[in-house]
Amino acid sequence: METENLIAALSADTTPPRYPHLRLRLLAGGAVSIALMVLLWGPRPDWSEAIRTLPVLLKQTLPLAFALLLARPLARPVEDRPASLRAPLALMILCGLVWGCAMIGGGNLWGRTWWICLLSIPALGLPIGGFLFVGLRRRIVVDGSRTGWIAGLFAGALAAMIYAIHCDDDGPAFYLLWYGAAILICGLAGRIAGRQLLRL
Repeated sequence: METENLIAALSADTTPPRYPHLRLRLLAGGAVSIALMVLLWGPRPDWSEAIRTLPVLLKQTLPLAFALLLARPLARPVEDRPASLRAPLALMILCGLVWGCAMIGGGNLWGRTWWICLLSIPALGLPIGGFLFVGLRRRIVVDGSRTGWIAGLFAGALAAMIYAIHCDDDGPAFYLLWYGAAILICGLAGRIAGRQLLRL
């Protein structure tokens, strides 16, 4: 098809645009995840006091910071560039260094609930990721696998922040490893889903 004909065809297309409304979908998915955490897991009884300590504050805010750093490349899948992932990668490296220091200091690697973290965070990430993918399917996505990977990490990070309200294993060596592993599981699931669902 020649360029003039293509332009004419696009101009004649009366199909209304589809808006992803990612923020609204994110709020809906987050609300569902919070409700599930409250109903099925429950907040830890001493959360309001524990959040004032540095280890618990970091456990709560590091996943949120990671999600916020992923928000820009997630919101612009068409313009996605490797440079947009430098900040999330830098935070991951910093967390790795903190984890190494915690291990050198004799941190408890296994804790009491490592396997519960690996199951619970992806479970809480499902509503967030599900709502996000519905919105992303309404956008032009050049690389579905990569966008799905970012969306999965984003959903996993928010789910980790929500799960941290319940979890009472507060050792940095514990939560940096197992929360990180659970977020990576969400990212891998998002990559697989993106390859299948976010095609042009």
